[in-house]
Amino acid sequence: MKKIVIAGGSGFIGKALTKFFTEKNYEVVVLSRAENQSTYNHIRFVKWNAKTVEPLWQQELEGAEAVINLSGKSINCRFTSANKKELLASRIDSTNAIGYAISMCKNPPKVWYNSSSIAIYKYSETILHDEFSTKFNQDFLAEITNQWENAVHQFSLSNTRKILMRTSLVMAKNDGVFLRLKRLTQFGLGGKQGSGAQMVSWIHINDFCRIVEHLLENKDANGIYNFCAPHPVANKNLMKIIQQKMKIPIALPAFKWMIKLGAILIGTEADLILQSSNVISKRLPDEGFQFQYVDFKVAITPLLS
Repeated sequence: MKKIVIAGGSGFIGKALTKFFTEKNYEVVVLSRAENQSTYNHIRFVKWNAKTVEPLWQQELEGAEAVINLSGKSINCRFTSANKKELLASRIDSTNAIGYAISMCKNPPKVWYNSSSIAIYKYSETILHDEFSTKFNQDFLAEITNQWENAVHQFSLSNTRKILMRTSLVMAKNDGVFLRLKRLTQFGLGGKQGSGAQMVSWIHINDFCRIVEHLLENKDANGIYNFCAPHPVANKNLMKIIQQKMKIPIALPAFKWMIKLGAILIGTEADLILQSSNVISKRLPDEGFQFQYVDFKVAITPLLS
């Protein structure tokens, strides 16, 4: 049985990938900090600390088809000095651990996927970025992304392809950002956020999983890929579509000052909502990948059932 190792696989993306690949008869090994998780349906849980290389989990990489590193503290927090330090360290430490573990393998994984972010691209409502864009942000999230990717680049692994997954907002039914947007809409707060003109790049969770499979099968795939649907949507249109689909008659807007105040109250950063991310993938369509969900209205329909 072919094996895939997922580091930090306890989140909703990791769970979706686990389900996707076990249904295709892969054995999935989840590297997790949690203790005493049971083995079931071709899924094994192996403990790791996301910092250091240990034989217990390093040997799981031997002969694997791929290792997928999803580890890192959620950016949904206040950017205090302590949180900034942890946001960076949780990404760099886990990435270094995976890289060193691969370098120790006699039969290394064929592919190393490492999470990254589209936050590296310059915020814009008009400029559409793809993998070949050279306009980058200079803020904290962009700097984290840059150091994160450099941690991957430092490893020279001649027998392992390296893929950097610059990921947009992942739309899933019962978790992630879409769940929060649904809840806002249910309470009549599903209007535009800020100006509403800021662009939102997104990807359906099914397409996320399909892209991982596509890049696994494409033996020439290497480097940076934007995990983004072909059509970003303006925030005001995104919220309107959700409101209409949910048939909620009231959709009060959230003005900029309200978002900034609310962000403080719930412990997050307003810029995560107010900044414009206008990003697509050029490489994926050019290399033969066909998105199942290209239209946001179509994409969220099964997520509301």
